[in-house]
Amino acid sequence: MILHILTFSILLILFNLNQFSYSQEKNKNLLKTDTIKTFKLGEISVGSDKFTQKINEITTTVVPFKIINDLDASSINKLRYVLPSSAIRTNSRGEATMFIRGATERQLAVFFDGMPLNIPWDGRADMSFVPTDILGNININNSTSSVLYGANVLGGAIELNTFERSSDGWGSSFRIQSNQLGEIWTSESIDFRAGAFNNLFNVSYMTSPGLALPSDGESLNYQNKTDTDDNIRTNTAQNRINIFARSEYEIDELSKISLSLNYTKDDKGVQAESFQPLNNVRLWQYPNRDRLFSILNFEKAFNSNNDFVLKATVWYDSYNQEINAYKDISFSDDTSKTGNQLDNDITFGARISGSLKLDNTTYLNIAANTLFSEHNEKAADFTNLTNTNTNYNLDFSQQTSSIGVDLVKDFSSGFIFKIGGAYDIHTTPLTGNFKELENTSINDYAVFVNLNYNLNENIDLSWVTNRRSRFPAMREALSGALNRFIANPSLKPESGIINELGISYKEDNFKTKLTGFYNLYDNLIVQIRLNKTQDVDRRRQRVNLQKANVSGLEWTNEYKYKDLGLRFNLTYINTVVNFSSDTSNFDKIRIDTLDNRPSLLSGLVLNYRVTDDFTSQLEMDYLGKSYQVDSDGYYQTIKGNALVNLRLNYNFQIGDSQLFDVFLRVNNILDTFRESQLGIIDAGRNINLGLTYKI
Repeated sequence: MILHILTFSILLILFNLNQFSYSQEKNKNLLKTDTIKTFKLGEISVGSDKFTQKINEITTTVVPFKIINDLDASSINKLRYVLPSSAIRTNSRGEATMFIRGATERQLAVFFDGMPLNIPWDGRADMSFVPTDILGNININNSTSSVLYGANVLGGAIELNTFERSSDGWGSSFRIQSNQLGEIWTSESIDFRAGAFNNLFNVSYMTSPGLALPSDGESLNYQNKTDTDDNIRTNTAQNRINIFARSEYEIDELSKISLSLNYTKDDKGVQAESFQPLNNVRLWQYPNRDRLFSILNFEKAFNSNNDFVLKATVWYDSYNQEINAYKDISFSDDTSKTGNQLDNDITFGARISGSLKLDNTTYLNIAANTLFSEHNEKAADFTNLTNTNTNYNLDFSQQTSSIGVDLVKDFSSGFIFKIGGAYDIHTTPLTGNFKELENTSINDYAVFVNLNYNLNENIDLSWVTNRRSRFPAMREALSGALNRFIANPSLKPESGIINELGISYKEDNFKTKLTGFYNLYDNLIVQIRLNKTQDVDRRRQRVNLQKANVSGLEWTNEYKYKDLGLRFNLTYINTVVNFSSDTSNFDKIRIDTLDNRPSLLSGLVLNYRVTDDFTSQLEMDYLGKSYQVDSDGYYQTIKGNALVNLRLNYNFQIGDSQLFDVFLRVNNILDTFRESQLGIIDAGRNINLGLTYKI
């Protein structure tokens, strides 16, 4: 397999070199100008509302193309160093999920060129499934104060926006990198713009034998000797191929349309929770996961003054996965396999929004979102084929819709005020074995209030108060998850009052922002472990808490001075839980905090251009102390730790149009042992060598 990848990579290099004579004249001085920009048509915004754009500058953190590119990350989950208030951790299902300001993965919406990546059935998006090599920027909005996002955006929104070419011509970028374990990631992008057409094509392949085992990692449970000798965490291998294509057409000066297609296929193992007893641990593998989606984006301005702008996004999404469960770490299909589950999800969705200019200082924004999703789940328990609870073929479906409106007013005194609201509804036509829930609906509402004050050209103040909600995912309420859970069809929607107060200061080369937040949640959904009286197998169940409060401070900084660049973020988080009078579901403990909410988060990227050709970059990611309930129902402390990386890069140019970068990257230099959650570790030290080649 490695030989095939290397052969493919060499052919791509030869292809690019073959174009040298053509591209040298056409792309003269290409490298001296910025030819890459963010694909704006895929952003979730309405183009004419410049005052909302001003609000977003203050409440949104943007990670630009260059920062993403220099982190050499094959997946989104490896970008945590530059995502403020964020932690990306691998859960017990092997999914890399994101946490922001105390909000967990199901409370966050992740968008890719306008399409939600969260699978409706589960409510989550696996960030290890998303490649980074096609991204133009990442927008992180913690305030959720937009009618455009739709329902179920309780804790924030992350927009992953691809890149496109900014001027006529064509370009190509090739990357290959590998580490000491034999992991290889290779990627090729071709962008082409001619007149009204702007196109992008990318193919990437990643193969990994698994996570590097950190120091003291050999003492982990569910670790076989062969993998220990090879310095690999058992059952963490992954292979992934991704193909992406997009074409945009500018119909006229006021209208444009685009079509995107993406296909991802992978297989991977699931790192076992080291603390779990054998009868409760997930010894799982995904022999196949694949996802195919297409996105149609359209924008139309009705005059050159943008008095009214209409924008629409329509998408189709097909996701399939297979899970094999095993009884031991041999992972033998012949002697160890105990179960199998097949999941199939088909989703259709649409968003239509409009921005109407009422006068020179007032805009009205209207948006409607809807999606319809079908889920089929087949499971087979090979140890007890007659048990209908663990052998089934079930169909589920749901429709989730939202309609909202907001009004934005700019006052000449420097104030920008925004107020809005939305109505959300969730309907379940098919509900598996819970026939009594078929064709039932639940609804909720959202309210947004924003006030921004521009004190002077350097200082802005902002205040945000929102009321948002999230409907329980059907998997949370109705699935047994290969007999690991007891379903709870009585789950209620979560809701929260999201408050933040911020001040930002910026100059030409310096930007800093301090934000205090205080979020009050009702009916927060958490996972518990039942006692033996409630369930003899002591399986898990999801229940609603009465109340939970999350508060804290976030500080972000960007600084550029001559050849020195700095991005630094620091976030303190405090969580408090209040229970209802009925705590009978909770075994042996009274929880006064929330699982896996680190008290402190920090990220640092410091780069220095030593010479015109040589650059160094230091990165740090700190994950503070947190807590998690163990298999006996007791809280365990997860220690805080920092991971430190170093990158050295040398670039050289051939002619006017070909640029080579050779880089050495050492991740987790100190080989630190760190748990991202109880019993699941981050990768140990690994040494990467890579090459990028651009025309």
